[in-house]
Amino acid sequence: MSREKVAVVTGKDLCYLDDTDGANVLVKNFAEHVIKNEGLDVDIYTPCGYSGHQFVDLKAQSQSEENIEISPGITVKRFPVPRVVTPNYENQGLELLNRVNISMGEAVYFEDGKLFDYLRIHIIHMAHSFGLVLGDIVPIERTIVHPMMLGTEYKNFSEVSQSYIDIEKAVFRKQILVQTPSIAESETLISDYSVSPEKIIITPRGFNPEALTIRQRTLPPIQNRKVRILCANMVRPQKGQKYFIDFAKECKKNNLPVLISLVGVNGTSYSPAYNKYSREIFDEIEKENLWDSFDFLKPRSQQELDKIMLNSDVAFYPSVFETFGKSPLESMATGLPTIVCDDVPAFREFIKDEETGILTSRNSQAMVESLKRLLYKPSLYTDISKNGISKGAEFFWENVLSRMILDTNNKISDVLST
Repeated sequence: MSREKVAVVTGKDLCYLDDTDGANVLVKNFAEHVIKNEGLDVDIYTPCGYSGHQFVDLKAQSQSEENIEISPGITVKRFPVPRVVTPNYENQGLELLNRVNISMGEAVYFEDGKLFDYLRIHIIHMAHSFGLVLGDIVPIERTIVHPMMLGTEYKNFSEVSQSYIDIEKAVFRKQILVQTPSIAESETLISDYSVSPEKIIITPRGFNPEALTIRQRTLPPIQNRKVRILCANMVRPQKGQKYFIDFAKECKKNNLPVLISLVGVNGTSYSPAYNKYSREIFDEIEKENLWDSFDFLKPRSQQELDKIMLNSDVAFYPSVFETFGKSPLESMATGLPTIVCDDVPAFREFIKDEETGILTSRNSQAMVESLKRLLYKPSLYTDISKNGISKGAEFFWENVLSRMILDTNNKISDVLST
């Protein structure tokens, strides 16, 4: 058996721009770290055409090349999946069951046992674990699931079928290793899924100082111009961008002109629910005559995002739920003063109010007051920028991934020894 490679199974294609999100950033940095520090090649398996619980024709058309070596030792392997029935359920809570069906189809490609030839197998998102783990198509003792978002976490902002959660629980009953980015999610794994703490690896998300520019900031003059606010999260219900509607209205009442740049709005994602959410935002802005307060940007590469961040005054993330918060971390770590809502536990693992960022209650008046705290106290703005950079250094991918791989290998050794 060859033990010279690590496998990653993910629904995101590193070569497809619309797949740009936290999962892709994790996979890219992880693969580069494994090559550099472990001397192991990485094969990244991604299904042709599928994103989430939908088949996307545009994505499939872009994946004509089966294997792409994106850098020495890192290969994206696109594999075929039998077209499975994915009904458009009237009950949104049933939609996640389509992910189970697709996962079973994905498992067909791996039935020859190819994943047993790898040193480790990392499954990115629960959606890709069902067929592989429940079908015994991976070596359980060397496989790590990165849930990304659990069914009981989805329930914070959408309906979820109990059947989906029960299938997730069946995966964890296999005693598989689980990597989570936050203490908050580890507590969910223990309380909602009865996962043993010994099976959990807690490692935060990271930040790449070579991809984004770090710059300590002082408050620029804001007289006679709009305050430039960035939200770099992809637009979807859990990210809470609808809260910007009332926030923008409240800013107008306070004679505080703002321009809120939303990155990742195109209304043509794989998810009907995400597209519906985008359209509802557009409709509300039209209804409230707020177009002058918003700038809608399509998904951007990290290089493009870097330029936008450098031209922003403040970052603001009104997420309803996060397992960690990649985008707020990146904003904080680059020195861009960042506002987040105080009811998301994972944010508190790196944002401390008036020290590394601003915590606000989830209502428009409190949000505007939080912005004013930054804009009308230049010393606070500067201190938060400086402290955010210092705190961000704790999350450099090099440090984060070294810890994750060390902890993972130790867990695997413990399993194999028993």
